[in-house]
Amino acid sequence: MKNKNVALILAMVATLIGASANALSKIGLEGFSPLPMALLRHFFTALFFFTLAFFSKMRLPKLKDVPWFFLTGFSGFAMFSILFNIGLETTDVSTASIIIGTFPIMTVILAAIVFKDKIALGSYVAVGIQFIGIIVLFANKGSFSISVGALLLFLSALMLAVYNVTQKHLLKKYQPIEIITYSIIACLLLMSMYIPKAISEIRLASARALWAVIILGVVSSGVSTILWSTAVSKATSVTTITNFAFLTPFLAILYGLILVPEPLALKTIIGGIVIIGGSVLFQYFNNRQATKVATEESDAQKTL
Repeated sequence: MKNKNVALILAMVATLIGASANALSKIGLEGFSPLPMALLRHFFTALFFFTLAFFSKMRLPKLKDVPWFFLTGFSGFAMFSILFNIGLETTDVSTASIIIGTFPIMTVILAAIVFKDKIALGSYVAVGIQFIGIIVLFANKGSFSISVGALLLFLSALMLAVYNVTQKHLLKKYQPIEIITYSIIACLLLMSMYIPKAISEIRLASARALWAVIILGVVSSGVSTILWSTAVSKATSVTTITNFAFLTPFLAILYGLILVPEPLALKTIIGGIVIIGGSVLFQYFNNRQATKVATEESDAQKTL
């Protein structure tokens, strides 16, 4: 019971901290261009994880796994942040938060394609509901149009899904903190050509923009990740913890309204509620399917 309560508290704090990322990114873009800001964000995150690695005596990766770390670093860090930053330049925080919130469903669908994981029939209904929410979100006076910025944000969400599916191979051999650390190192190597531009932009950026990027890298990305990983390790049921993820879009919108601030359109509210509702329904059916599969496997073992 004690571990369960600790896990819930850690997950709650991690969600509260992590949800600030979108608003802080928007503030950071006031002083930095998208690619150098992506590099700086991951640089500050790397400093945080390097400190943890020093004290935890982290294992070095095996040579044969290095390409996998470059793949996770490319998809989950470099390409995600580049696409996200460019998309966020022309999109409000509220809309961006809702779009990024679709990545868990993308992850499950991608895993079903790659690993042949089963998806419950009801989950397809949930995906349909999400598409209705997307239509509402991007409806404009009777027509439907998605901006380039929104498309880039959807692609960034897809990159997160690719990262989640790719790291499944690495999770068999490495701890989450090790995967994140080596993925960030790979990301920094891939983005090293932007170092000169990042340095020049630091000199011209406002204190507000610079601090936003520092907090984004260390706290929103670094601290929240560690808290979340610890929460998952202590939880008696991972489902209880992952349910907090559905609060992230709402909290991200709230941070946007407070920190940026930006107007919140009625269609964003309605579309967002429908999309997030579809996500909750999808998670429900997916968890039920996972429980059913686990029960069937357990019963099969008993009969052997």
